[in-house]
Amino acid sequence: MSTAQPARALRLWSPRLWGAHAAMIAVVVATIWLGVWQYGVSQQHKDDQVAQLAHATPRPLTEIMGGNDAFPADGVGRPVLVTGTWATGTVFVSGHRHGGRSGYWVATPLRVEGTGSAIYVVRGWTADPASAPPAPSGPVKLVGWLEPGQQSDDAASARTGRDVVPALDMATLIDKVDVDLFSAYVVAADHQADWPASARPVNDASTGLADVAAPALPKADATTGLRNFLYAIEWWLFTLFGVYIWWRYVREVTRVSPPEDEVGTPEDDAQDRTVTSDA
Repeated sequence: MSTAQPARALRLWSPRLWGAHAAMIAVVVATIWLGVWQYGVSQQHKDDQVAQLAHATPRPLTEIMGGNDAFPADGVGRPVLVTGTWATGTVFVSGHRHGGRSGYWVATPLRVEGTGSAIYVVRGWTADPASAPPAPSGPVKLVGWLEPGQQSDDAASARTGRDVVPALDMATLIDKVDVDLFSAYVVAADHQADWPASARPVNDASTGLADVAAPALPKADATTGLRNFLYAIEWWLFTLFGVYIWWRYVREVTRVSPPEDEVGTPEDDAQDRTVTSDA
């Protein structure tokens, strides 16, 4: 009588499985990298659209919002052309850094032509209000990025001086001017080469001040870069599928099989049923 030995299972790190492990690692690395690459392409499309919107041809401010209008949802970071006259009421907005140094935004109200309201314009940045150039006067035309009004708490306002404010909060700044204020402010922008000649600044009063970048940029459309984002998800699903196939294969070849004489055949099962019925 021969005794069948159980089939020997491969160990997880058996040399015979090295090929399977290497294939799994290659698939995981490749699919994850391809997913990351497609995700990066998706984000680049969004960044490109944001840059395009922020440097589009400026539109007159009055075409986007009026002096008593709420801030438009799609107006953040949009380039606008503002024409009017400088007004009194310059303030220094604390808490802003430039080139690693703490300092202030220099903001001056501008009476917008054709309206009875003014809008604050961030002309630039200075390290010390005492060294800032004098407040401008006279007619002005400039291009800037439109931004929604900020909010400040009473405690922060109490710690600042008469001409120093913690934020461009229109509810606070209304006391510094003798006209209504737009529910927004404008950050003066450098002239772009592709902007029309009509957008060239006149008396923008930015000389002697450091440039200020737009604090908020336009948002890209939800569908921008969507196809590449879905490709990224698809590659990462391939990663999971590859790991699953590897796991199934390794589980099968490392499982201990029962001895052959303990494995019944259809003929054996039929014979056992016949003997049982005869008994």
